[in-house]
Amino acid sequence: MPGDGGALRNRRTPDGSAGSDAETLTEPLLEPPVARTSYGATDGDGDGDGDDDASAPSTSAAKKRTTSSILSAIAAWFQNLFASIGLCSRRRKPLTKTQRERLRALIDRAAIPYDATNVAHAESLRDLWKVAFPMRDLPGMKCEEWKEMGWQGVDPATDFRAGGLLSLQNLVWFAKKQNKVFKRLMRKTDGARSDWEYPFAACGVNVTHALVELLQLRDDTKKTKTSSSSNAEEEEDAAGDDASSSVPKRTTAAAAAFAELLATDPDAFENVYVTFFETLDAEWLSQEATYMEFNVVMKATTKKVKAALEKVGRRRDGGSVARVRQKLGLQ
Repeated sequence: MPGDGGALRNRRTPDGSAGSDAETLTEPLLEPPVARTSYGATDGDGDGDGDDDASAPSTSAAKKRTTSSILSAIAAWFQNLFASIGLCSRRRKPLTKTQRERLRALIDRAAIPYDATNVAHAESLRDLWKVAFPMRDLPGMKCEEWKEMGWQGVDPATDFRAGGLLSLQNLVWFAKKQNKVFKRLMRKTDGARSDWEYPFAACGVNVTHALVELLQLRDDTKKTKTSSSSNAEEEEDAAGDDASSSVPKRTTAAAAAFAELLATDPDAFENVYVTFFETLDAEWLSQEATYMEFNVVMKATTKKVKAALEKVGRRRDGGSVARVRQKLGLQ
């Protein structure tokens, strides 16, 4: 089944991204050009001292740079103030080496498809069964019993197309690290359930897919970049300490907020995954949805998680998954 997947007005930069207030203020006001003779004196001042006249532009430029720096600092101060009370996004800090490495690892994992012929992949699937049904033996890699976990057919491999190996790894992590929540959602024990429920495991694949898109974990670093680009954030994110830790530019508030979470939480993606899953189940119950309305619920959940990440991202301390959960009404 398919899976579907904010503030002061800023100047647009050449690459289409929004510039900060500081960038707007750092542009010096243009002054009418002063006509000069070939001897360096201004028109109408033929007996002027060439040396004194030559020093004037330098002094003027220095004053402009000083004024520009002061205005930039004031703009940054106000932006931080407004961000602290949720009126706009914070100025994005350059990624640390740890953040780049963790983002790079996630991007690489998200690019690996599930391969049923890969022994390690198959073993991870068996591991998922063992954690979900510890008292039962798995009849086979293709069997009707898989449907009890919420796969759509007898072969789970056919459901991994949208999420790849990462979606399986997310389900295994969920089952091992948050087993009570895992079983509660798998068994659909909360609220009045629909007669035609969403398939739990297949839904997990869609959750992975939605988060990879929302958090910008697709690898676009191979796309050609124009030589005229001078965006400091892009250079910081893409360069890194070495090629192995280069990551794409963060262009959305939600993706930037997630990168902040990675600074202190190596399992931030998995924790946001569980948060998304719980929010989806609550949205399902709230809408009294049925199977045919799954995409509607997925879109509504994605919108809520995106908004929660953006709000937490405005915090001066960068926030935490716990605060994201709080914004979503989860304990």
